[in-house]
Amino acid sequence: MGDEKSLENYVFGSKRGFAIIKYAGIFDLADLIARIKKWSAQRYYGIGEKEHTEAVKPSGKDILFEFEGERKVTDYVKFEVLVKINILRLIDVIRETAEGKERKQQAEVEVGIKARMVKNYKDTFKSEDKSKIQEFFRQIYERFIAKRQLDDLKGKLVAEVLALGDEIKSSLNVPRK
Repeated sequence: MGDEKSLENYVFGSKRGFAIIKYAGIFDLADLIARIKKWSAQRYYGIGEKEHTEAVKPSGKDILFEFEGERKVTDYVKFEVLVKINILRLIDVIRETAEGKERKQQAEVEVGIKARMVKNYKDTFKSEDKSKIQEFFRQIYERFIAKRQLDDLKGKLVAEVLALGDEIKSSLNVPRK
């Protein structure tokens, strides 16, 4: 109750914060990014790299990636997912495996995930004139007519983002809880 008052509902993370996955050790950066992009493509998210910065320091590279994905689910609802990867003290390492030598990376990794459900993104209920009657009708629609559908969509977004978290943990070899 009360979700109808806001046009944006965060279902994972919050407006100010991210749900965080931390890891320190050896991992494959290319695999991590490929899994995020594959997850997005499988679920039809249009994903773009919002930010990518690198700084070379004596202790290694510091890299920041920010990916933003968006998917229109209905004419009234769209999903937005933000993934922020902060990598500190990245160095390349060579590992011996049964197949031969592999090039991996060693660093401290922090992956933040945030997901929200945006409603009325097409301005079905006109909000530009800030009419109180239009806002009243929008809230009535969400509370009584579309409540079950919106709750189902919220659950679907949570499940999708949990699957993304599992993909990231799998790439980083972080144990799943």
